[in-house]
Parts: sequence; C-alpha cells; structure tokens
Amino acid sequence: MGSSSERDHAKLQSLKARVAKCRADRVAQTEKFDHLARQRKEEREAARIRARSLAHRIPSEDALRLVLPARAAALRARSGGPPPATGVSEHVPDADRVTISGLTFFVPREIRAPGKLADRVLNGWLPLREIAEARDVAVGAIMLDIGANIGTTMIPRIALGDFTWAFAAEAEAANATCLRHAVTANALHDRIVVDHVAIAGHDGEIELAVSTQIGTHRVILDGDRPRGTIAVPCRRLDTWVRERAIDLALTTFIKCDVEGAEMSVLQGAPDVLQRRHIAWQIEFSPAALAKQGAQPTALLDVVSAHFGYFIDLHGDGSRARCRPTSELAEAVGYVGTADHANYTNLLLFNGPSTNTDIADDRETQMYR
Repeated sequence: MGSSSERDHAKLQSLKARVAKCRADRVAQTEKFDHLARQRKEEREAARIRARSLAHRIPSEDALRLVLPARAAALRARSGGPPPATGVSEHVPDADRVTISGLTFFVPREIRAPGKLADRVLNGWLPLREIAEARDVAVGAIMLDIGANIGTTMIPRIALGDFTWAFAAEAEAANATCLRHAVTANALHDRIVVDHVAIAGHDGEIELAVSTQIGTHRVILDGDRPRGTIAVPCRRLDTWVRERAIDLALTTFIKCDVEGAEMSVLQGAPDVLQRRHIAWQIEFSPAALAKQGAQPTALLDVVSAHFGYFIDLHGDGSRARCRPTSELAEAVGYVGTADHANYTNLLLFNGPSTNTDIADDRETQMYR
C-alpha cells in the first residue's frame, strides 16, 4: 500500500509540475505576444509620425489646386488665347470637355466606369498629389512624357512652372487628338509638342491593343494578343529625341507610363540613359509586365543598373524616402500582394558618380 501511495504521490507531483510548467509557458508566451504587439504598435506609430513629417515636407496638393487657376489664366493672357487657324474648337468630336482648376481637358467618350481614369477626370481629378511628391527631382527646362494620355500630368506641370517645355508621345489616336486640343485650349501651343507615336524598342510600326478605357491602351510585345489591335507608328526613344532635336542637356525629367512596356522603352534608349542628370518616373506593375511577357525582376535589374537612387511614390512612409536602388527589389515587394495596389510609380535618379564629383558637389555647396 505504501508503495502504491508513493507512486500516486509521485504522479500527482509530476502532474502539478507539468501544470506549473504549462502555466509558466503560457505566461511567457503571453508576455512574448504582448511584447510583439507593443513593438508592432510602436512601429506603426513611428511610421505614422514619419508619414506626417514627410507630408509636411512635401509641397501641398491643396496649394497646387489653389494656385493653378491663376497660373492658367496668366498663360492665356500672355498668348492672347489659342492661335488662329489651329483647327482647334471648343468641342472635339466624340470627346467631353472639362475644366479643372482653370485648365481645359478633352476626354474621349468611352464606356464610362466609376472610378476609372475618364470618370475621375470628368469629376475634377488631377494627379496633383503625385506631381507635388515628385518635385524633389521633377523640375527643370524640358520634360518628356511617354504615354502622355490626355495630358493630365504634363499640362499642369507646364502651367505650374515646373517645366518650360514638354514633348509628348501618345500611341492612341483619340488620346493624342484630345491632348493636342487641350494644349491649344490652354495656350500652351508654344510650350508643348505632341506626337501620335509609341515609344518602343524599334523604329517602324507596332501593334496597339485599344481598350474601352483611356488609361489602359497598350502596345503588344511578346505577351497575349487580344482582338482589335491596330498598327501605330513607333520610335525608339533615342530616335524620337534625335528627330525632334530635343536638347538632352536641358531635359531633366522623363515620365514613362506605358502599361507594362517599360522594358521596351528602356531598350530603345541607351543614349538617353547615359545622361545621368535626367530623372525618370516609371510605373512598376508586375501584372502589366506579365501581360507583355516581361519579368518584373528583369525591369528592376535594368533600372538598378542605370540609376543609383529611387523614391517609391506609393510607399507607406515607414522607410527612408530616398533610398539606393540596391534596396529597390525589397522595397517594391508589396506591389500586387493582398491589400496593396497592383502598381506603384518610381522616381529614379542618380547622384555623384565619382569621388571627384562628390568633392565638386561639396565645394559647390560651400559657396551657396
């Protein structure tokens, strides 16, 4: 009996020890989870603080919206209005006319869909926030707008004084027509040149898939080939720049929004890419790249080979705003994942290329 009692006592003590250990483990686990939760809360709060601080440093979208009407009126007064015999009227066939912040735009009629680009523009939207956020590098004498659409990015930039001249390439005919009318209606005929042309990796012609939405027309490369494609003229960027006699020394910014054909644009621009002073804005969309048969990593590799730094215009503000392109692949890993947009826009630019350049830059700053 004694032996049995001792065994029972030992079992009870072992059970108590296991219960105590389970309780201790549970307490430790709870403390660990609480610590992680506090850490995440602190990180989110720090990110919010950085985002608020960043917002105070970026020029205000509201300020741009307020100042645009006066700037637009000044441009019209300077020129006395649209030049005679331009063929531009107040009404464009198969297009709707809208005035936003003093600027006139023409929107091709299409299958209207709530929230799509045409619907947003007709309801008074302009990409002023992104224009403000890009002003770190998107200012100067000349800008190139590749995939200019109807001009909602380029025309405000010229009116605001961010650039003096712009050259626009738009592959879709209706968009190009509306853009030409908008340029003249806003008295920017001596500031903006519009070409109905696709910028690609070769000279000649290329197939364009025309969409029912103005912001989703795309050239066809190696990806899927939908019905309803048409042939449009195309030029390599280097060719277009040469034919238009664009002064690259005065060109400081290139905006490229070509629905997944960014690799083709870059392949046709070896000479332009050698101009390290030119900043680029490129859309990065893994889904759009896949439709063109391109790998997102390949685009990131090309970009990192030509540019030293980037700014993610759709980033959450949790990291430094200006980062080296060695961190680019990790930084855009969120794009297209759950709860995130399927694209972002990247500002790409270079810093000093040599120690001599750095020394010269420091010496310049000493005398400012």
